[in-house]
Amino acid sequence: MSKDNRTKNDKVWAEIWHSTPAIEQEIESRGYYDIDSKTIKEFGREPRLACYFDHPGKVPRILQRNGVSVLAIKNGLYRMAKTSTFFNLKLGITQQNTSVKSFKLPSYIQALSADSISSESKALDAALISGMLDYVFNDQDVELILRGREFSGQFEFSLNDESRSNSMRYPIDGVTVEVDGGYEGRCGIHLVEAKKDRREHIGLRQVLYPHLNYQVKHGNHKPVQTYVLFYEPSTFTHHFYQLKFNQTRNSQIEPVLDDFRYVPCRLQHETIHEQDYWAELYKVQVDHSRTDIDRPFPQADDFNRILAIFRKLPLTTRISKDELFREFEIVPRQFDYYGNALRWFRVVDYEGSSQTFGLTDLGRQLRYLGIKEIVFKLAEIALSNDLVNEMFHNRAISTQARYRNNLTSESTYNRRCDTAKIWLRYFKGMLNPSEN
Repeated sequence: MSKDNRTKNDKVWAEIWHSTPAIEQEIESRGYYDIDSKTIKEFGREPRLACYFDHPGKVPRILQRNGVSVLAIKNGLYRMAKTSTFFNLKLGITQQNTSVKSFKLPSYIQALSADSISSESKALDAALISGMLDYVFNDQDVELILRGREFSGQFEFSLNDESRSNSMRYPIDGVTVEVDGGYEGRCGIHLVEAKKDRREHIGLRQVLYPHLNYQVKHGNHKPVQTYVLFYEPSTFTHHFYQLKFNQTRNSQIEPVLDDFRYVPCRLQHETIHEQDYWAELYKVQVDHSRTDIDRPFPQADDFNRILAIFRKLPLTTRISKDELFREFEIVPRQFDYYGNALRWFRVVDYEGSSQTFGLTDLGRQLRYLGIKEIVFKLAEIALSNDLVNEMFHNRAISTQARYRNNLTSESTYNRRCDTAKIWLRYFKGMLNPSEN
């Protein structure tokens, strides 16, 4: 029997779709179907969770197959239609100047450093006090003015209906909007949606709703601008994307999904008296006890993502699989890839009965460390594996190392070697002083 890797949202929306024929009928006849929270709750799922899709891979399969989106229009009411509700950020990066400008935290700040940024709010705080936001916003005297959730006022926008020649109207009234960081300077109001994990897509609900809400409130006095921030801890880099929205003739707003202003910035970090981590890695000996041989050899290529997932895990409590991976742009089948990678390092364990992850004693020890120290400790563990150690020292991979890691298939062996090479490049870029 094949493994059922459907998420809770996959299952709930499949039940809703198949038990409510009116959804297909009304979308076909008038272009949309409005579903209320009460109906969703009847299928055993909280609406805020059932309707939270922050990238295309998280859209339930039944909705993907039918090309249907779900967006809130009122408190407790959601509109289903055949529209695209994501910005494609990769598509939007055009040929432009992407030189990276450096910033430094004030010398009197001791409780926050480039190496200690572990959350979106800390990344935003560092950007503010370093003067980075003044530069990104092209504004002066920028100050934090709002953060968190509130209910919206009334506004509306339209999206292209991919099954019709016209657009779909979304009248919004009293829905929850959330802002990670809202700032005001002399020239404008600037809203930022921050993410620890770099991704190719961002949901309209996260950026368009706050933009229009505060534009209605304050747009007559100052322009409102909206940004997405991805913080990359391995390079101490803030990646800012300024999103664009067009005002149509009938005063509705249409998001521009294919053009952005991209501004990368880097925080300077202290390197004086820093341990030569890269040299220390050459001393690592093979020790089969340091990794979990019962786990598959890792197939999670993005080490920045491994690090972000690890740092999201709470120190003392457990977290469900859905909750842990919800904010990352990975499809459900990749949950096990990244979960098993962390289990391979023995920093995380998984409880099958409750389907929850938790930090091991080693994981809790590492979580208190700075970014570079965490990467160094994980690199030490990786190099304790014979196959990775041989690759690090540019030796031919022994037959013993290959089969001890259960890499019998040629294609699997080649893919896992590619993963190890990607990790080693990451470690070198992060830990070798000559690369920084």
